[in-house]
Amino acid sequence: MAVDEAPLQAVSLHVLMSVVKRGEDGELDKNLCYHLVRHLLSSPFFQPALVRVFVKEYLCKYADVCAASLAALKQLCRQHGTGNPASAQYTAEEMFTAPRVLDSKDLVRNVVTIMLSLPKPLADLDLLAEEAPLKPGALKGAGSAAWLQVLQLPMEPAGLYLSVLKGMHSKVLPWLKSPLALSDFLTRSYNVGGLPSVLALSGLFDLMTVHNLEYPDFYSKLYKIVQPGALQVQYKTRFWELLNICLVSSMKLPAYLVAGFAKKLARLALTASPSGAMVAMAVVFNMIKKHSSLLPLLQRDSTTEKSFDAETEDITKCNALDDSLWELTALQQHYCPEVATVAKAFKKDFTARGLKPFEPEEFVDQGYELLLDEELAKKHKRETPLSFDKVGGLFAQPLFADVWDMRTKE
Repeated sequence: MAVDEAPLQAVSLHVLMSVVKRGEDGELDKNLCYHLVRHLLSSPFFQPALVRVFVKEYLCKYADVCAASLAALKQLCRQHGTGNPASAQYTAEEMFTAPRVLDSKDLVRNVVTIMLSLPKPLADLDLLAEEAPLKPGALKGAGSAAWLQVLQLPMEPAGLYLSVLKGMHSKVLPWLKSPLALSDFLTRSYNVGGLPSVLALSGLFDLMTVHNLEYPDFYSKLYKIVQPGALQVQYKTRFWELLNICLVSSMKLPAYLVAGFAKKLARLALTASPSGAMVAMAVVFNMIKKHSSLLPLLQRDSTTEKSFDAETEDITKCNALDDSLWELTALQQHYCPEVATVAKAFKKDFTARGLKPFEPEEFVDQGYELLLDEELAKKHKRETPLSFDKVGGLFAQPLFADVWDMRTKE
């Protein structure tokens, strides 16, 4: 497997797996399996094609091979994380020529590539060594232990880190015995800021609402994420959908907190693109509909002394509760008709039962090109007036005829 030829690598893999099958007492040779995985990860010619063969032909077919390989991955990750070879399970005897020492980033990338290639844990898999059945739950236990060890590795470059976060729901969670085991990893990701925080937002909120995870700083961190860049961030549709859920689904949020988010979103809408302005106002609209404590900000005179501190990142010190949502009044005069229409929705009676909320994700992709196409496709009932009356002067009567000549030039 240390050659740069995919067919030869695949043949070598099949030969080695045939030997792994013939361990002592009819059991799987876990020692050989460990070294096979070790050399696979450390190969200078690590290829996704070989990974697909390994996963499809063995890990997805044989439960004992999958469990043994996951145990090997766990031990290799532990060894890599501690730098102590003695922490690995099978290192007493090197069965092959020792693999070259792989660069740390390359090794972690190879490990994550294999782990993300695994499907959800399947039931009723065959056994490569039929005389040594697995205990119930052994496969999922091995997968859970392996993932928890992998998530402790330093994942660089950032793209690798993001790949794990993107596959959190479909690739990682199905293998874990307890979703709460992800709390440390998701908390670290959430504290990073930027795109990792956006991707970690969903999982962390699920742990809080479904599994009762206590994370007091969740909303203060979320307040810091809501920046002008959030309007253009990758996966922005998912971000705004989650932001709407976080701020609207809970009835137990304090008034100062929802006021801080409402003011910050309204302020962002002033300088955002039409799409960004509409999606920000949609979230604010849904917040006011859900949290009656925001109604005073909407009803308060816009000439009231401005107390909101837009520069602070501490939501407890932004003083939004004593301010007004004057930004919404300004947005009613927006140059884009669609933005003005959304802003005028705040004139509605928020106590009415039939008032429908907005779906923020519907506005996310409404760029300038789409807005222009929609405007050009509209059918006007009346023709647009193009003629005009020629102006003969500034005033109907020549009040200042003695001072200025108001006649227009032909």
